[in-house]
Amino acid sequence: MVSWLIIIVGLIYSWIFIDTDSTSGLRNSFAPVVFGILVIVAIIKIVNPWSETNRSNSKNGDCGSFWSGNDSGGDGGWGGGD
Repeated sequence: MVSWLIIIVGLIYSWIFIDTDSTSGLRNSFAPVVFGILVIVAIIKIVNPWSETNRSNSKNGDCGSFWSGNDSGGDGGWGGGD
């Protein structure tokens, strides 16, 4: 919920500060870039709404993800022979 609040507030303020005719770098380049990034993040959150619930429901964080580094005790099929 907090992430949605940050995204919405960021979108509102970056929209207010966008002025492509301005000579200020903050208004003519930084604000549109921030707005675009926040729009992309919002779209990702809308398209993939279950990602946040999966993260909060897992027992030890990254259980089962590829990059978690958790090894279940198996050799992963790479057990060497003699």
